[in-house]
Amino acid sequence: MNAYTNTAQHMKQKLPLKNSYLISFIALDPELRGKTSTILAFEKLSSLMSHIFSHNEKSKVEAEIRLYQSDIDITKEMLYTSDESGNQVKCTIVKYWSTVFNLKDDFTNDYKYPTLAKLVKACLSCFHGPLLESAFNLMDTLVTDYRTSLKIDSLDAVQTIKYDLMASKETSCEKYGSKNPMTDPIHKDLLLNMNRMLVINCNDPGYIENAQRFGNVFTFPHNVTYMCDEGFRLVGTPVRYCTSKGQWLPSSSSLCEAIVCPILSHPINGKVISSQRKLHDVASYECDRHFNLSGNNERICQEDGSWSGDVPTCKEITCFDPGELQHVRVIPQKTSHKAGDLVIFKCKYAFHQTSSKCLESGEWSKRPPLCPGPSTTESSLISTNTPLFEPDGDTNVARKASCDDPGKIKNGGRIFVGLSINSTVTYTCEDGYELRGRGILFCMENGKWDLDKLPICEFFLID
Repeated sequence: MNAYTNTAQHMKQKLPLKNSYLISFIALDPELRGKTSTILAFEKLSSLMSHIFSHNEKSKVEAEIRLYQSDIDITKEMLYTSDESGNQVKCTIVKYWSTVFNLKDDFTNDYKYPTLAKLVKACLSCFHGPLLESAFNLMDTLVTDYRTSLKIDSLDAVQTIKYDLMASKETSCEKYGSKNPMTDPIHKDLLLNMNRMLVINCNDPGYIENAQRFGNVFTFPHNVTYMCDEGFRLVGTPVRYCTSKGQWLPSSSSLCEAIVCPILSHPINGKVISSQRKLHDVASYECDRHFNLSGNNERICQEDGSWSGDVPTCKEITCFDPGELQHVRVIPQKTSHKAGDLVIFKCKYAFHQTSSKCLESGEWSKRPPLCPGPSTTESSLISTNTPLFEPDGDTNVARKASCDDPGKIKNGGRIFVGLSINSTVTYTCEDGYELRGRGILFCMENGKWDLDKLPICEFFLID
């Protein structure tokens, strides 16, 4: 443990130490647990080695770092062990952390520090110094499962030193002239490979217009991520990586282009109103007069650059076909009646007619009338045209029993309901003509009709 502390102090004073990794290794010192500087150092290490964590582990390691600072299960006794003579001595840093990693939660029986252990083991794998061989021997069983999560370049420096010692069959003390590995300063030659590996810098990758950049560490093996602002979409890849060659991959940056939906066409017999075509903009549809919209009247520009929903249609407004109405003539007769059309519903056997308009709602402004059927035909009634006389109690006084034929009208017809007293005759007009005057005449007791002037049929124009 002193070797780590002394090495860090010597490197900080003599080199001077500028490497972020090595400066932050102070977090591994057990005696600094609980200090603010330890928390900051751990957070720095977790940021520098973010590539060893999964997405879920990044949030877990922060919680475990804070738990480690105040865990009552970690006692001072864990800093010491007994030697062969039974004397109490400080344990190695590897032994200390192995004990911490084996602590379990009292309720769940799960290990307390699975993610923090991953971070510490990665740091221990990178350590180098006078106790290099010893450190690797101690860590063989400690970090085997986690070395594959490290970049190969991260182990390159320490592996080179280890193989050099094995080839020369020398200890690190013999190789580098150390007499006391616990207190002697580390030899500068040991730092060359690691420093060369750890200071691989990539230039500032810059920003993308209309986007945010996440990540401000531009050294291997870090990356930066770009996220487009709302209303824009990414063209290219969102992540760029700083490689061991000091270059960004991919070499060219992506761009954020505005989300614009295509121009919409006007529907037949309608129009679309769309002043803008950007994300969340709304296009409205309207139909021409006498047409109804079928479908949604609005469409929204979506994130994928398409309009929501389907294109609506404009359907012509029509009123129901009155069809074969009993005793009713429809003027003019059509197969369909559009909004705005005007018709006349006219009784065939009585003087009654109603004009009606097809409305925008698809309804008629007035319903067809209920018309009576034929009673007695004109021919059968007029065949008995001779005036009839009936005795009226006095043989010298006679009362006329019927009325004379009142006469015909031009462009019209008539319907008799008898010619006797109290009978009626109804005048109607042909198609395209409108009756002017009273249409029903009444046969009075004196044998005369109650109106001397007959009605006339005038030509009627329909707009």
